[in-house]
Amino acid sequence: MKSRYVRTLAGVMAAALVIGGCGGTGNGGTLPDAASDGAALEEQSGIGADGSSADGGAAADGTAAGADADGESAPAGGGDAGEQAAEASAKEPWEDNPLQVIDDNYRTYYEVFVYSFCDSDGDGVGDLQGLISKLDYINDGDDATDTDLGCNGIWLMPVNPSPTYHKYDVADYYAIDEEYGTLEDFRHLVDDIHAKGMKCIIDVVYNHTSPDSVLAREHPEWFYRRPDGSFGNRVGDWWDVIDLDYSQPGLWDYQIETLKYWASMVDGFRCDVAPLVPLEFWLRAREEVERVRPGCLWLAESVEPAFIREGRAAGLGVLSDAELYQAFDICYDYDIFDVFQDYLEGKVPLERYAQAVNAQETIYPDNYVKLRFLENHDRARAAFLIPEGMALMSWTAFL
Repeated sequence: MKSRYVRTLAGVMAAALVIGGCGGTGNGGTLPDAASDGAALEEQSGIGADGSSADGGAAADGTAAGADADGESAPAGGGDAGEQAAEASAKEPWEDNPLQVIDDNYRTYYEVFVYSFCDSDGDGVGDLQGLISKLDYINDGDDATDTDLGCNGIWLMPVNPSPTYHKYDVADYYAIDEEYGTLEDFRHLVDDIHAKGMKCIIDVVYNHTSPDSVLAREHPEWFYRRPDGSFGNRVGDWWDVIDLDYSQPGLWDYQIETLKYWASMVDGFRCDVAPLVPLEFWLRAREEVERVRPGCLWLAESVEPAFIREGRAAGLGVLSDAELYQAFDICYDYDIFDVFQDYLEGKVPLERYAQAVNAQETIYPDNYVKLRFLENHDRARAAFLIPEGMALMSWTAFL
């Protein structure tokens, strides 16, 4: 836990130093002395702003200076040893320590909105075949190349049939939207993603459906009803969806079977507005899906603190991040995203955001993982929030 705390704090401060050095920060100021502040941070944390050891008496790999990896004394200089030392000093820091995926939960996922990503047949709508043709842009599967983004996972926004372009109002949980292609296309896509060493997770929307969904026709008893008996939803401004009613045991069985169906193909799920679905459902779903896809990844779209407060005040059961971590591996960073925005708008200093990041270490379980982001499909683009180029690069590096 301590190492992650230090790494996070150092990362935030390193970003601050770079942003300050380029002549503009979100709060309108710069750190008074970037060099001295950076040195002080390294002294306190033992980690340099670039992630290297700040201890000048030991090598980055933990071996003592003046000794090789097996502990034998190394020559003081000259000959082959001198040449090797010169070669080593000429190398970039990362060449002997390539980036590794620490754990599957720490992969970098590329979010794909299939509708607008790549159109393979000229009908004006992106599709699965189009995405297949562009996979090398995301990751070509060859560690020796540097022409791809190097992402190690793909997150597909909803691919189920839907009457809307965004498809967050599912009409059929067991099918692929015809605009995107066929089930065979989907299987081909997932196979190609796996062949390139990436994982694939899909968006699942289990709080609500389209008003004309298969479930609404075949199982109207599984839906929330307004006082007048009509279909509706508990979040009033979501006018184009109708909520499911998880007090119905049959709904649990159906939805878990759909998860198991897709888990036979994909590696995990991003669960839309997961806090509005009962925790007990997610716990049971995780247990049953694990038998189909061991190690399945569970990402919850957790919600902002204001949404939790307002929802609970209105009588809704809205799960907090701390509750969600009982069933999920990863939650959104919405719990502190407003602090990040306040910093960018100059309302609070960078230190306030660093404090919020580090506070997560004490309020969540030790195995928690946060989905950190500068933007997502529900938020303004990062280039709008952070218009200065070097600052945007620095915050991207921080992630």
